[in-house]
Amino acid sequence: MKTIQLLSLLIISALVFPACDDEIDLTADWEDIPVVYGILNKDDDNHYIRIEKVFADPNADASEIALIPDSIYYDNLTVTLTKLSTGQKINLVRVNGDDVGIPRDEGDFANMPNYLYTFEDDDFPLDGGEELRLSIDRGENEPPIEAEAAILEEITPQGIVGTLDFKYNRDRNFRWTSGEYAEVFDAKLIIRFLENDLADSEPAVERELEWVMVRSLPRSSATSDVTSFDQVGSEFYTFLQSSLEAKSSINRTWIGMDLVIVGGGEALGQYISIAEANTGITSAQELPTYTNIPDGLGIFSSISIGVKTDLTLSSSSLDSLKNGIYTQDLNF
Repeated sequence: MKTIQLLSLLIISALVFPACDDEIDLTADWEDIPVVYGILNKDDDNHYIRIEKVFADPNADASEIALIPDSIYYDNLTVTLTKLSTGQKINLVRVNGDDVGIPRDEGDFANMPNYLYTFEDDDFPLDGGEELRLSIDRGENEPPIEAEAAILEEITPQGIVGTLDFKYNRDRNFRWTSGEYAEVFDAKLIIRFLENDLADSEPAVERELEWVMVRSLPRSSATSDVTSFDQVGSEFYTFLQSSLEAKSSINRTWIGMDLVIVGGGEALGQYISIAEANTGITSAQELPTYTNIPDGLGIFSSISIGVKTDLTLSSSSLDSLKNGIYTQDLNF
């Protein structure tokens, strides 16, 4: 899996960097400022880091400059990762993201070329718990840009054998272990079922729903690697009620679900904490800039994903799904 595409869970919800209305003047006098987006996952086969630069031309329109590739990409970078415990190094290779199945989203910036810096895990295996240094050499007697991050360890759901029980009047506890470095979490259920509309002749199709139970949950304790939260049981049924059409001709057959926990490292945790502290009625209009790239902008961090697959509902929860007040019209 390509982690640069996996930003949808943790990063889209948290790592939305302030744009042109922030405190950074993108068209001030020339200053070479790299912008780094590097979120590593030890379980990926190939790893990608995006490195661009702040553009500056006081005599031109910023929106026009953003569409010129030479204004946002460096010509000659040497990008290196070093394992701090062993000194092992690897130089990353520049590729066009479109050529490796990672197109850039349409937006204000030039999307072709779409340069990324990459390495294969076979050439430089990432292990949970180890610390890395990212070094960016821009040449031309510029000092190197360096940032450090720890690779997250395994996230392991606890206390779940294979069955989940959601009761109307009781919370369901979810907990997991995550090692030393994970600081913030999202947790979701992928719910699968068959759906067949008797009003047409099409065969039953398998459908999925994604229920995000908690987003940007801080680590429970600095001294324990166990994090947990309590999920209101009735919300499982009200989520289905609000997500599915109640129609007499539609029959649905329960299949199962997967529990997915995504953990983010310290830099992601810091960014989310700052962003959430600045929300609400009395907050400032602009989000503060957070970066862990000295003399640069952006984020260099790590994520880990824990999955418990092929879960089902308890017999009492299946009965509530079929006959309960929230979902009886969904025809499970």
